Amino acid sequence: MAMFLEPTETFFQLKDESVKKNDWNLLFKYFSAPKKSYAIIIFTIAVSAFAEFSLPGITKNIVDKGVNEKNLSFVEILILAEFALLFGKIISEFIRNKILLTISNTILVRILSVFWAKLMQLPLRFFDTRNTGDIIQRNYDNERIKLFLTEHTFTALYSVFTFIVFTIILIGYNVSSFFLFLGGTILYFSWIFYFLKKRRALDNERFEVSSKEQDVIFEMVVGMHEIKLYNCESRMQQKWLRTHTKGMINSVKSLKVSQIQSTGSFIINELKNALITLVIAKSVIDGNSTLGTLLATTFILGQLQAPIEQLITFIQNGQDVKLSLKRLNEIYSQENEEKASFIYNKNLTFTGDIEFENVSFSYDNTTPEKTLKNINLVIPAGKITAIVGTSGSGKTTVLKMLLHYFDKYEGRICMSKYNFMQISPSYWRSKCGSVMQNSFIFDDTIEQNIALNTEDINPDALVEACKTANIYNFIMSLPLGFKTKIGEEGLEVSQGQKQRILIARTIYKDPQYIFFDEATNSLDANNERLIIENLNEYFRKKDKYGNQRTVIFVAHRLSTVQNADKIVVIEEGRIVEEGNHESLLQHKGNYYQLVKNQLEIDA
Repeated sequence: MAMFLEPTETFFQLKDESVKKNDWNLLFKYFSAPKKSYAIIIFTIAVSAFAEFSLPGITKNIVDKGVNEKNLSFVEILILAEFALLFGKIISEFIRNKILLTISNTILVRILSVFWAKLMQLPLRFFDTRNTGDIIQRNYDNERIKLFLTEHTFTALYSVFTFIVFTIILIGYNVSSFFLFLGGTILYFSWIFYFLKKRRALDNERFEVSSKEQDVIFEMVVGMHEIKLYNCESRMQQKWLRTHTKGMINSVKSLKVSQIQSTGSFIINELKNALITLVIAKSVIDGNSTLGTLLATTFILGQLQAPIEQLITFIQNGQDVKLSLKRLNEIYSQENEEKASFIYNKNLTFTGDIEFENVSFSYDNTTPEKTLKNINLVIPAGKITAIVGTSGSGKTTVLKMLLHYFDKYEGRICMSKYNFMQISPSYWRSKCGSVMQNSFIFDDTIEQNIALNTEDINPDALVEACKTANIYNFIMSLPLGFKTKIGEEGLEVSQGQKQRILIARTIYKDPQYIFFDEATNSLDANNERLIIENLNEYFRKKDKYGNQRTVIFVAHRLSTVQNADKIVVIEEGRIVEEGNHESLLQHKGNYYQLVKNQLEIDA
């Protein structure tokens, strides 16, 4: 029996109490630009507004004084004035848009810089619990914030200004018309606000669906080789189609809400305008107003409609931005890997052993089952320690703990007698080099992929690292050598070549502590033998500060493990054996069985 659970619209309407309520505080710190730029924008808004405000008066005078009094010269002057005002408005809008674009790009850079800086400060485990689509969608939220801070905000300010002035002009022409307009506008806003809750639920749903679709698309692109090799094109297309269909359903729901809202708004607005026109027309017929007043009032009603719609749009955009800020605040409210309230030890010298004291750890804190159970282990400084065991026994977890992936575990880990929890993660990693199972090759040149931690590349160290990793001859065989681009847009390298580049990356860093997780499992026997010999020689050398290297690696192959100073056997999260190759073979326990099975397979 299988149970499939899916959140309903009600789920997205629930309030998240864990998220801070001051989401808008996050917004205001981005809203900064040179005062001169804001002054010019305000000036251009005033010019545009003056042109808008003058048009009703010009229209009234053309009819009442120009047409009624048959004064063509007066009409021509007013028309020329109207053209001059409109030309000034166009120029001012051109200048304003140019400045807004500059401010908008500056704000976007600031927003994205803060966003990515925060992501870089989060603990490694955060990225193990978040899918790619989720982070990408939150990145899109930054674009929404940028638009709100620039185009939407200044448009709203202009709308408020024109709304107030045109309302005052309308009162001057006919007070009854103003009260009709006010009542219709209140009804119009009430109708729009009625749909905000529904729009919020649909936007949250859209975010979830879009995140999942991003994941599926990413999965399909990255896994296209496997998709084609296993003839599962149809299944993956169906998987994408199901996710995309949910997005389409969300779009249909949003369109339905928008259509109902727009229809109601249109009816309210047209009824309001019709009633006002009727009142003014009656006033003209009764002789209380002129025909020019009627035309001017009609013009004002048309001009008032745009600010109202822009304000409604601003309110809706504000709601969308608030949702975006809430999602981004989920990122910003995460604790940094190096907590500001905690004083970490830095500039330490590590000369002693690494010690685990009754360490237990679980990836899922909600279950009692532990991945590591009461680990007591001493990893000798300046020695090579191998960790072996069956798949899923906890070997990689030990390495990840030593690289500061996790900050919540039971027991105690010490580095040269220093409490590991009190050592700065970034400082500790500056002493470490690692090749993990999911280590990444960047879309860059070979030299930039190897010299990842420095801008100024040391050519001698680069060549030496590549020779040790037995990748130098391959690189030199390429037309561009170290300048050859690899990764998504460059030369496709094999898994074995990728592992050798990653090993060269670690060696080039010249670390005191080295962590390898199946770093040679994709190499052929000859390459592995040469690299292991080179690495064993390299491991015995001191680093640039004169420290003996401490090496911890996870491996299955006998050729990789047998020369280690210490071998640790882990099964089901517990240490079951410790010793060197010879002593463990004599013991004929778990390690003996692992070696026996491998020799039988090799035979």
